[in-house]
Amino acid sequence: MQQTMNDFPLLLKVEHVADIIGCSKRVAYELMELTDFPLLRMGRLKRVQREAFFSWLESQANKPAQDIVNV
Repeated sequence: MQQTMNDFPLLLKVEHVADIIGCSKRVAYELMELTDFPLLRMGRLKRVQREAFFSWLESQANKPAQDIVNV
């Protein structure tokens, strides 16, 4: 079943990021460490605001292939 952006919580966990982009949790953690990723750190927790993540994801789709980091 396909989900829409609004089906996800306001703050996404690494599991959500991995599910959305179809990768492992390890790769999702690596993406979350990119300098332009809209990461929220709360102590040891890593979260991303839903709207910020989908905006970031859209911006990645508009980048030339050589600018996207291979993880």
